[in-house]
Amino acid sequence: GRVLPSPAVAPDSTVDTVRQRVTIADLTGRLLPTVATPTAIDGARVAYDPGSGTLIRPEGLRSGLAYSVTSTREQPDLGLLSAADVPSGAAVARVLRVGDGVPEQIQRLADQIADENGAPYQRAVAIEEFLATHYRVVADAPSGHAYPNLGFFLFGPRGGGGQEGTSEQFAASYALLGRLMGLPTRVVVGFQSATGTGAVHGADALAWPEVLFEGVGWVPFDPMPKP
Repeated sequence: GRVLPSPAVAPDSTVDTVRQRVTIADLTGRLLPTVATPTAIDGARVAYDPGSGTLIRPEGLRSGLAYSVTSTREQPDLGLLSAADVPSGAAVARVLRVGDGVPEQIQRLADQIADENGAPYQRAVAIEEFLATHYRVVADAPSGHAYPNLGFFLFGPRGGGGQEGTSEQFAASYALLGRLMGLPTRVVVGFQSATGTGAVHGADALAWPEVLFEGVGWVPFDPMPKP
């Protein structure tokens, strides 16, 4: 359909409405780019995943497809984070789950960061700072985020391709380390537009991690090295 359910908003969040007009050129797949969280769409009939805010066009994208989206953009009160807890239990099991066979080195790294930082927000910031400080962004690094890829990214030899990657490896490493220390995490994939208007290219693709806090909602983190 075209009318989407209104998202649940944390009580102390600031909310603004964002309207977008998007025309697809060469993008393939079924996912429609949009600012989170969409509440209405015109120009395309879609399926919608309320758990992630993802818009899906079942018959796929095509060149020239144009649509308008209205989104509710939530800015949580970050002042609440230092004391915020993270949810646990069956309701968030999906965003705490890790695959079998976690490499011992990655588990040890997660344990070390957790031992040095007690509160959930402290742990979330510590992972962000650790990755931003010790690793390098390389635009043509090989893609992949399975355990062997992340193990090489985190511990591979400098000068031999290790300890450098794209936003994919930074975001996936953050999400995995977070889950290993009890933080509900997810990886968001989208595009970063410098101006908010004009053409957006494949080179603008970006992945980033988010952590779920009680009473605040999903909060994005940026583990990429600063210029």
